[in-house]
Amino acid sequence: MKNTIRFLCSVVGGMLLSDAALAHRLTFNSTITYSAVQPSGAPDSVAQWNGAAFDAANIGGSGVNADGGANNGTANDASTRVANGQPTQGQTFTTGSNPNGYDVSGITVRLVGYTSNTATGANQISWNLGPTDGPIVVTIGKVNGTTHSLLSIQNFMAGGEGTAGVGTSANGPGTYLTFNLPFPVHLDPNTTYSFDLGVQGKANTFFELLGTSADPYSGGTAYTRPWKGATITPLSGDRVFQVNMTASAAPSAPIAHPGALHTEADFDRMKAKIAAGAAPWKTSFDALTGSRFASTGWGPTPYEYINRGGTAANNYTRT
Repeated sequence: MKNTIRFLCSVVGGMLLSDAALAHRLTFNSTITYSAVQPSGAPDSVAQWNGAAFDAANIGGSGVNADGGANNGTANDASTRVANGQPTQGQTFTTGSNPNGYDVSGITVRLVGYTSNTATGANQISWNLGPTDGPIVVTIGKVNGTTHSLLSIQNFMAGGEGTAGVGTSANGPGTYLTFNLPFPVHLDPNTTYSFDLGVQGKANTFFELLGTSADPYSGGTAYTRPWKGATITPLSGDRVFQVNMTASAAPSAPIAHPGALHTEADFDRMKAKIAAGAAPWKTSFDALTGSRFASTGWGPTPYEYINRGGTAANNYTRT
């Protein structure tokens, strides 16, 4: 309950800051590293590097390497393609047994880079990783069954040195994308977590993830998740991925709320009052949790510009 109070205060505080923002270009203190070769990770990283040789052997494919129909092309895009209007594409994974947990510094995925894909015309692979109008959103969460609990949302702009750019081909570029997290994320030991990628807003960014409909990684599975959704849909197979992380040398520091004047004693008092059903704490907490601006399943809806008033359509509410 204490963490819920902290989270809801953060969400409401964030909404107030967004509402007060002037029209401006969004920028992100984050970078994507592009590589034609498999990147190395820290010794405690979790990785799965096996990928399909053709589209129909990727996640959601029929297994039959033929041109079009139900075999490849757009037929399995809902399970592989990161694009505006698509669900997020994700992967669950399990941490090791280090008692102090782990710190994640980056997430690597691979664009499809088949070796024997049979495809022509519209069934070919297309991608756009040039500078566009919106971010790639990387979400890290904790998973219990099919329930996704949000831990971190971090944004990345496509483009930059080494990008695969814009293109179309039968096999795809096979580029490795590493999202270097500007804000490391701490994970507990022996726990199932997830990462997923999505594109929203007016972004023209799109690309297709390499994976396999086989199940080479026993510690997790591929999945999709709707925007603003807290339920994942597991898929048969795994992504090609690496979660770059190091074992923590010391226990994680207690949460320090970044945007309010409350102390740990304040949260303890609020928790006790709410648990006892005391007024006005309980009624105030119920009003807060019932607000549509304070949902623990909230997801981002990023825009290139924030507009409030004037001739342009308002988008400052970020619905």
